[in-house]
Amino acid sequence: MFAIAAITTTMGYHHISIRPASTMVDHKVTTATGIVAHLMLLFSVVRYYQISAASGVEMENAHFFFIWMALFASLAVISIKQFLSPPKTLQKGGSFGLAQLAIPLYVSMTLISGVYFFLTGNPSGLAIY
Repeated sequence: MFAIAAITTTMGYHHISIRPASTMVDHKVTTATGIVAHLMLLFSVVRYYQISAASGVEMENAHFFFIWMALFASLAVISIKQFLSPPKTLQKGGSFGLAQLAIPLYVSMTLISGVYFFLTGNPSGLAIY
């Protein structure tokens, strides 16, 4: 259910942000940060799976790792496709500063927490928490 909601929300540009992406710069910034966030999440889940598999303890429900991996890979692909083919209704130009307000809330939270976990040497922390 979560995966379906995440994919349909991403495809429809319906994420929560301070303001909607209305210019080309807004669109490029929001989709580029989305790509980075989704790839961070994917990498974190892969690392968590690798650490869990190498622990020597039998994993229960290991298929959940692969579901999360598929979700974040799908979201990254959707974001890449959106970055490469923006909607035709966008205004030309825009401001990089104002574009920061169009970044979806979950992307900002993912980037901040992901950078923290990666800098502290715990790349699987994002997937764990």
